Amino acid sequence: MSEATRGGAEAAREIHALEAAGSSPAPATRFYVGIPPHTVLIDGDEGRPLPLEPSLKLRSHSPTGFSWGYHGSGPSQLALALLLDHTGNEDVALAHYEHFKRAFVSCFGFGEGFVIASNAIEEWLRGIHNGHACGYPDATL
Repeated sequence: MSEATRGGAEAAREIHALEAAGSSPAPATRFYVGIPPHTVLIDGDEGRPLPLEPSLKLRSHSPTGFSWGYHGSGPSQLALALLLDHTGNEDVALAHYEHFKRAFVSCFGFGEGFVIASNAIEEWLRGIHNGHACGYPDATL
């Protein structure tokens, strides 16, 4: 099993363990799972890939794909794609993705997998001006 597949499998196990323990929020909660080097799946290994194209149509930072763990073009594209997928609102995504990148995406370990729940994104959006950055509760599970 490759390192990337193993990382995705571990993330999927975390998701299922949270759900089994009753720690998972409402069933509508999505989990975005980052699998190194550049793949992001919605709802784990069995999920669909987070699409790149819709975010590229809004702003083209990284036509070659997503990345995380630093403050570059790949993380900017990922932050925009995550907010666009989560909210379905282009204006909200465009207005907040750079702040979201600094608060979350740049904090995910470079070259490591990550899991972020949509409820953590929603909490952050509701309290966007509260100054949270890396280490925000529930940023990674």
